[in-house]
Amino acid sequence: MNIEQLINLGQKGVVKLEITAADLVSVVQNVARETADAILKDRQQEQSNDFIPRKIAMEMLNVKTTLTMLRWEEKGYLQPHRVGSRIFYKKQDVLAAVAEFHRESN
Repeated sequence: MNIEQLINLGQKGVVKLEITAADLVSVVQNVARETADAILKDRQQEQSNDFIPRKIAMEMLNVKTTLTMLRWEEKGYLQPHRVGSRIFYKKQDVLAAVAEFHRESN
């Protein structure tokens, strides 16, 4: 039985275990590596030219409130992509919305 399985068992009761220092170091290193990989993946998506943060999208669309953005998401004008607690939109979707709303206002 691995450590994850033991931890899951602990949710149903108390689990006591003995672990060597080397095993503990290995577990901590694995957790740290997985956490770092997840953070790097999130940052790479943030920095990708394919996605832009909500604030920039609002400026491009000349939108003043987050509520408007939420309404547009509900209506399907924009599809939000969440990275942690931050919201991003595909750049091409925002540019298409800019073009559409510009066309409608003329």
